[in-house]
Amino acid sequence: MHNYHSTNETLPMGRMGRGGAGYASTGDPTGSKNRRTWAFSILPYIEATATYNNINFDYGFDASENRTVYAMSCSYYLCPTDRSSANSIDVGLPTSRAKGNYVVNWGKAHYDQAALVSFNGPLGTINRFEGAPFGLDIAVPFSAITDGQAKFNVSDRRGDIHNDDPNAAMFMGYSLPNATTPDQMPVVVGSPSCIYPWGSNPPCNTSAPAFNAARSQHRGGVQVLMADGSTRFITTAINVETWRSLSTSQGPYMDDDSY
Repeated sequence: MHNYHSTNETLPMGRMGRGGAGYASTGDPTGSKNRRTWAFSILPYIEATATYNNINFDYGFDASENRTVYAMSCSYYLCPTDRSSANSIDVGLPTSRAKGNYVVNWGKAHYDQAALVSFNGPLGTINRFEGAPFGLDIAVPFSAITDGQAKFNVSDRRGDIHNDDPNAAMFMGYSLPNATTPDQMPVVVGSPSCIYPWGSNPPCNTSAPAFNAARSQHRGGVQVLMADGSTRFITTAINVETWRSLSTSQGPYMDDDSY
């Protein structure tokens, strides 16, 4: 991520194509071309330039023309302690693609939070968005992360990192790491994401709006990469307001000893 920023002076877009509620860009309304995530954008910066050069930018991430890219398992996207995440998603289908452990920080509320008026969810009300390092059709520079501590990568078991749909390549800081509160994963275009992967899905339901916690197989918390380049292990005991503050890019900075 830092190498990408050094060259482009922004972080990569969290996802691109089809626009999104609350964002100025309309994106690609059909989703036929620009539908890709940050996982495509950073390939040249993780020694995968040859793979990046195989991207056909006339098509979205799941088109057969891009199968060489989305079907490849990249070690940089896998937690060293969880190589089983190399298993594929949509097994047996033309869109079968490699999983990854890492997802990016979407902010402290829900997937469409840039259009947030008020979110009264199962863990209380969020009244202000306060920014995020990643979003829809928007590239954020470090200069826009005014609190200096916003996270942007976290170890996660379920990352469908090439997919731009909700709950796929991103997480929200609304609920605590490895929360027992169910993630909300609305049905997208007839695809019931809440049942995948079969037998090992985190707690979830199909309610809206979409949000999902940072989740990992690490005992007691998740490993995160901060905007300042440091890494931290965040425990499940962190105060929820501190966690949400750390998940914003423009909110007030809060720190304590709860993690």
